[in-house]
Amino acid sequence: MEHHHSFNETKSEALHKIFEYLNPRSTKGLMSKKTTRSDVIKYFETTKATVMEHLSLARSRIHLSYDLWTSPNHKAMITIVAHWMLEDYKVKTMLLAIREIHEEHTGENIANVVYPVLKEYNIHDRFGYYVSDNATNNDTSLEWLNQHLHDENNKQFDPDQ
Repeated sequence: MEHHHSFNETKSEALHKIFEYLNPRSTKGLMSKKTTRSDVIKYFETTKATVMEHLSLARSRIHLSYDLWTSPNHKAMITIVAHWMLEDYKVKTMLLAIREIHEEHTGENIANVVYPVLKEYNIHDRFGYYVSDNATNNDTSLEWLNQHLHDENNKQFDPDQ
């Protein structure tokens, strides 16, 4: 059976005994909660940089799909997936983010989560098409997302700023 363990598990005496049994030298390599967390963040940032590089080399606009669901612990979550064509004309799909939505699943709230991800990956000016299910909040999220993109373009080209 699969278990969901926290980073605190690395301090577990039982876990240390298992590793020691399997390989007596392995307990020297067990990490602390702090080290495990920093390693996970480091690997995430490295992978994110690779994704951003691929996105920057895209031959097409960046297309999105996103979906909302409620997790088993009753948190409203959204996944944001990018779809694009690489420089060798192969289609690429990559998960960009899984984020919590803290308020209702309105189109405005969805767009307020999606737009910062577009900015974070620097693809807000290369947004193409969107694929979704037929939920009405997805339609309104696109209207709000369009407003964010329009506001951003006006900031960039406003001669009075």
